[in-house]
Amino acid sequence: MLDHLRPGDIVTVTRLDRLARNTRDLLDIAERLQTSGAGLRSLAEPWADTTSPAGRMVLTVFAGIAEFERSLIVDRTRSGRKAAKERGVRFGRRPTLSPAQIAHARRLMDEEGQTSTEAAALLGVVAVTLLLAGGMKALQTVTIASALPFAVILLMSIYGLLKALRVDAWKRDSKQIATIAPTAARNPIPWQRRLRNIAYFPKRSQVKRFMAEVIYPTMEMVEQELAKQNTVSHTRDDVEDRVRFEVDLGNELNFVYEVRARAYLQPAFALAGMSEGEKAEEQKYYRAVVCLKEGGQDYDVMGWNQEQIINDILDQYEKHLHFLHIVR
Repeated sequence: MLDHLRPGDIVTVTRLDRLARNTRDLLDIAERLQTSGAGLRSLAEPWADTTSPAGRMVLTVFAGIAEFERSLIVDRTRSGRKAAKERGVRFGRRPTLSPAQIAHARRLMDEEGQTSTEAAALLGVVAVTLLLAGGMKALQTVTIASALPFAVILLMSIYGLLKALRVDAWKRDSKQIATIAPTAARNPIPWQRRLRNIAYFPKRSQVKRFMAEVIYPTMEMVEQELAKQNTVSHTRDDVEDRVRFEVDLGNELNFVYEVRARAYLQPAFALAGMSEGEKAEEQKYYRAVVCLKEGGQDYDVMGWNQEQIINDILDQYEKHLHFLHIVR
């Protein structure tokens, strides 16, 4: 409001205590109004009217009283500080070191050649306390000493990052290109069936049935064959919409091959010719997505036969063993 005043404006308030917190604040506002060429009027206090000579006189009296009170406060404060100093009272923070300790610290650094950090340790204080005693040399010493732990932590972080990047590069090299359709099967599916699988958008129940009837038994077959080679592995389906095959490699990173039923939105061309009600029901379809220890592989095994799935498991297992061979 005060920033938008124009000459001739009158600020009207119900009471003065709604405008200012105290007398000094009221006088400051009145002075600012006068500088802007505006006036002040209170409805509850008729005498507070700077547009009339009587109102201006009353405010002038108040201003004189406030100035007189402020002067008394300043004089009393000054007299009190002077009396306290004469009694030996020291203002400010209590010094950490006594004059004798400061002299001792200077002697340690000047005569015995100790650093400010060493002198601080002997005196049981923080090294920064000795900056006044040691000057710029002590400041440089403390700066280097305080930065050293952070430099060590930063170097350790850089080493960890480089190690993780190197392992990631080895993993990428070992995986080569993710398998889209296995080619090692002796009895590949006919191309007509493969085309049907590409254009097929199964429901969740269909994917879960395929996982239970095809994928899970296939994993058990691989588990039984590994057991003949004294290799421990486990096949589990205790998690909803997942079947998991894991090979226990002891102290090495275990191999995990998992198939998850994952939902996706159907493409627009698959919904062509459907009514709005049918579209709402058929908007989602499910895929049997392969996931390894490092995450999803973004390819679907829905419709594969057991031999194809076995070959895919063996391909991923072989890549995992090659990765472990690289990082050893």
